[in-house]
Amino acid sequence: MPLYALDIETSTDGVNGLDPSESHITSVGVYDGENGVVFDGDEVILLSLLEKHLASVTPGTIVTWNGCAFDMP
Repeated sequence: MPLYALDIETSTDGVNGLDPSESHITSVGVYDGENGVVFDGDEVILLSLLEKHLASVTPGTIVTWNGCAFDMP
C-alpha cells in the first residue's frame, strides 16, 4: 500500500497560522517517495486540485506531521 506524505503551509498574516479564521492555506505538497507535487495559489483552487490529485492516485495511506490536529481537519 503506497504512502503519501502531505504537508500544508499557511499564511502568517494572522497571529496564529494554525487558526483558519486568521490564516489561509498557501500551498499543499504531496510526495509518494518518488514524485512530488505542490499546489499553491488561491486556497479554494489548490484544495480542489489536491482533491483531484488524491482521487487519481493508487489508494494508500496519507502521512502527515500534526495531521490529526491540523492538516486533515
